[in-house]
Amino acid sequence: MRCISIGEAFQKYKKVKVFCLTTSSLEGFKELFNSSNIEYIQISKFHGLSYNFKKKINLSIKDITIFDNYDVTFNEMKKYKDIYPNLVAIDDIADREFNTDIIINQNFSSDQLNYKVNKRTEFLLGPNYTLLRSNILNTIRKKEKNRIFMSFGGGDVFERIKKILDMLLQIDKSLNYNIYIDFIINCNKKNKVAIKKLLSFCNKIRFNFIDNELDLSKYMGKADFALTAAGSTVFELAFLGVPQITIIIDKNQKIIGDKIDQTGIGLCLGDINSINSDSFNVNFLRFLSDTNMKNEMSNKGASLIDGKGSQRVASKIMNYYNNN
Repeated sequence: MRCISIGEAFQKYKKVKVFCLTTSSLEGFKELFNSSNIEYIQISKFHGLSYNFKKKINLSIKDITIFDNYDVTFNEMKKYKDIYPNLVAIDDIADREFNTDIIINQNFSSDQLNYKVNKRTEFLLGPNYTLLRSNILNTIRKKEKNRIFMSFGGGDVFERIKKILDMLLQIDKSLNYNIYIDFIINCNKKNKVAIKKLLSFCNKIRFNFIDNELDLSKYMGKADFALTAAGSTVFELAFLGVPQITIIIDKNQKIIGDKIDQTGIGLCLGDINSINSDSFNVNFLRFLSDTNMKNEMSNKGASLIDGKGSQRVASKIMNYYNNN
């Protein structure tokens, strides 16, 4: 999604052609790229930048490669750059040495990370470089009372979030009115079955399970508030002015989670393994009832993310290579 947002921003430059190469084959990917006017090229599994891209696309030394892949090693960057010198990384954890011209990191406190780079590397760091797709930018929020957006990512997510789902079952017992949750469950079939079975015991919480949809903007736009992992979705919700309860479910989300409270765009309950049911229940019910708190969070989110980050990134990349 981050790559798509940059690809869309490059389209203001008429002479630039954008391709996106990915191993992903999710249902709807082709339509997603087509709607963004980006040519989608599926490739076989590979490690880092070791793939022979000439099998799929005729790259030249003038082309710019942007990678968003935690598996790319320093040696792969070095070898790749010897052939195709213009190399940019999207990275948010700074866990290795980089041999790239530019590093993009939209996360809070990204300027505090200790990146190991060469002297000429340029950094595009922080919320000013938030990468938002056009569908988010064009969404008009029309919130509905007691409607909640909920997403925790994909993969084998059930075991990681079962504790939260159990807490929702407890909240359901205390409600005397209906609430509605748009629950994004882009996970494997086994997890989907387990999630739906567990939540079938709810009476007052009515779930709308969203499966195999990649454009979630219409659900975000309707949300009174969100319950979500502390990943990149945080920035989309903040731009739309959606207050949010966030939970850290992966170690690379800690930096974002720690900043949620400080910026005032929502409330982070901390690591999923340390959350207790009393704290979750109190805060969830408060989000249902405290309109003033939500309005304040909404205003802070909308003022923090201005929606121009992708264009800033594209402009910086074009200027860098035009001047070098």
